[in-house]
Amino acid sequence: MKILTLVVFGAGIIYGATAFAGSIPTAANDVDFHQFPAELVKLGRDLFFDPILSGNKNIACATCHHPSLGTSDGMSLSVGEDGVGLGESRRVDMGNALSAFIGSKFRATESPFDRYLAGEDAVSEEQLAGMDLFYGKTRCSTCHSGTFQTDHNFHAIGLLQLGPGKDDYASDAERGMITSEQEDMYRFRTPTLRNVSMTGPYGHNGAYANLEDIVRHHLDAVKGLSSYDRSKAVLADDVAANDWKAMDDFDEVMRIAEAIEISDVALVEDEIAKIISFLGALTDEGAGKRGLGTPNSVPSGLPLDATAPPS
Repeated sequence: MKILTLVVFGAGIIYGATAFAGSIPTAANDVDFHQFPAELVKLGRDLFFDPILSGNKNIACATCHHPSLGTSDGMSLSVGEDGVGLGESRRVDMGNALSAFIGSKFRATESPFDRYLAGEDAVSEEQLAGMDLFYGKTRCSTCHSGTFQTDHNFHAIGLLQLGPGKDDYASDAERGMITSEQEDMYRFRTPTLRNVSMTGPYGHNGAYANLEDIVRHHLDAVKGLSSYDRSKAVLADDVAANDWKAMDDFDEVMRIAEAIEISDVALVEDEIAKIISFLGALTDEGAGKRGLGTPNSVPSGLPLDATAPPS
């Protein structure tokens, strides 16, 4: 049975279902990943970095998901187009090849937390305290559950909308736009928290550059939405675009707020610091550095993206 909490936001009323935390997972191992032949992984690597897959042949998968940038591009909104920097039995499905490379290259399973689950004394006292909060009082593991800290499900947590959106009003109701079900409006898939300390900006749209800010948003989603500081997003300075159209629309902000389904959590500053410390224990410093590196060239012969991070 759901226990409903009532919160007033402006002129709107928000109902949030109280969540219940999940259990600590078992250690990750090879059986948690799809297995692919080495030659398919290598082909996937070359395709991943090859701009030939894009319409104008100038943007590769790695343009926005580069290993040197935490498998991201470090931006809340990617620049995209015009940006610079970053026989029958032998047929190969490009999607399978890309999956083979990503599943092999982007693993993050050798973190202090993984070593702790394997029986090693690998986490600090502060991280252990944060883990107890994560899997207990804060109920983080209700959604961030399982081996990779995700239930792979969709939830509405009241993140603001910025950027072009998915309709004429610059809004993005995500899951609801696919199912057309009211209960799915503004629900986004739970991301894994592996290497979360290295993969900002945070939120489905990169609303928060800082990890602590997205943690605080989860503690009081209505407050996070209503008092959002737009300087917390990482946006390109030289792109002429109104990225705040949705947030300037009071009715749209209210719709986002009314969809919130996570409950508030009261934490003191010391507890927030412990949660962030535990999230740091999910960092695998070798992720993206093991196995195949960046290719020197790609099958199409097109130039690769530069790997310098955004300024």
